[in-house]
Amino acid sequence: MRRFNKMRKPKSIDRVGSFNKQKNMKKLIALAVIALSVMSVSAQKGSIYLGLSNIGDGPSEVGTGFWSDDKNTDFGIAPEIGYFLSDDMAVGAVLGFGSYTPDGGDATTSFRISPYLRYFILKEGNFSLYGQGQIDYIGVSDYSNTFGINIMPGIAYNLSSKFSINATFGKLGFNSTSYDEDGRDSTSAFGLRLDASSLNFGLSYTF
Repeated sequence: MRRFNKMRKPKSIDRVGSFNKQKNMKKLIALAVIALSVMSVSAQKGSIYLGLSNIGDGPSEVGTGFWSDDKNTDFGIAPEIGYFLSDDMAVGAVLGFGSYTPDGGDATTSFRISPYLRYFILKEGNFSLYGQGQIDYIGVSDYSNTFGINIMPGIAYNLSSKFSINATFGKLGFNSTSYDEDGRDSTSAFGLRLDASSLNFGLSYTF
């Protein structure tokens, strides 16, 4: 298997770090665009929905977005599909693909699959509060593999009968990362995260 060489590794890591510093602003912009451009859903048992998840996330999280500057062109897409088992419970999954190119390095691709169970705790008018249990797998080619089990709170807002926007913030669970590079130790942790990387936005269409 091809490995990251010593010159390439710092550039990849630095590149991911630069995305994290800009993440808050990009997510706020993404949310504003969604709010101005969509109208949303009143889901019932048997409904199927399709959407985009993790809007504004950087490629390390395998989210939906496009970024370009003088040195790099990076993109990601994370489509989502779900099914309402009842008026208050849905199952779904996110499938993501991302690509980014460190300055002077080869393109790196990433893949994500995140099945989940979502339960709506409160519905009041167009607003809904829900809890979500999720299993995550993120693989970065020739670099790392991450596995996680997490629960998170979320909020959804419906504006009409078809489109919805939602957001989650905070994450409690276990996550473990192994690295393809020889000699680098795996990392694992259980805990609560309340940083910018735990803030995610989504857009969905219900049939």
